[in-house]
Amino acid sequence: MKRNTQIRSDMTGYEAPVHFSIPHPKTGCMTVSRFLADGTKEMIGCVFREQNNEDGPEEYISYDNYGNKICSATASWPEIENEFELLAKRIDKIEYFKTINKFYEEMENREIEVENIRQRIKGKEKIKQLTR
Repeated sequence: MKRNTQIRSDMTGYEAPVHFSIPHPKTGCMTVSRFLADGTKEMIGCVFREQNNEDGPEEYISYDNYGNKICSATASWPEIENEFELLAKRIDKIEYFKTINKFYEEMENREIEVENIRQRIKGKEKIKQLTR
């Protein structure tokens, strides 16, 4: 049971597939990962398959990487897929805004460096004027 679901981030514009691994034969645990633009894979959560008794329905309990419950045990498989797609989109948006913030911080640092250089030049010019 290998599942792939394609999602598209509205913010970054690239597709980030969400991949559910094959369930572990003994525990029934599946890892959920998303593929990044550079081709690397990042785990975003896991899904545990539980069956209370042999005749009962399988139940899925899902968590993100921080131990927060994503869906209840009675959630259907499409609901679980949808919640992980939304989680991947939220992570994607967070990464996008981190990149933008880093860019603006670098620009501010460059502006500060330029201003410091201007101040040094002004200081040197004043020293030249005073020594004439």
